[in-house]
Amino acid sequence: MAEERAPPSALDEWYFDLHGFSVLPQCLSATELREINDYIDGLGQPFKPNGEWYGNVQVQSYYANRPLEGVVDDGTNLQHIFEAGE
Repeated sequence: MAEERAPPSALDEWYFDLHGFSVLPQCLSATELREINDYIDGLGQPFKPNGEWYGNVQVQSYYANRPLEGVVDDGTNLQHIFEAGE
């Protein structure tokens, strides 16, 4: 069973606004983390193009469709990854 956690503090919310993400240590069990990693590993490389979907998970790259000078590799992120499961 998951441990009860205090709600985010004002400082936590400020860090979220600043960085765009929050770190939640140990919010997933080792089994859940392994299942997520196995799912992502099973997608293969390279990922589908920007905007394509794997079920409920969307592939996104911020600069994929923008003309920029030089090569910009901002990486690929998977949106809605928490919806990848059954």
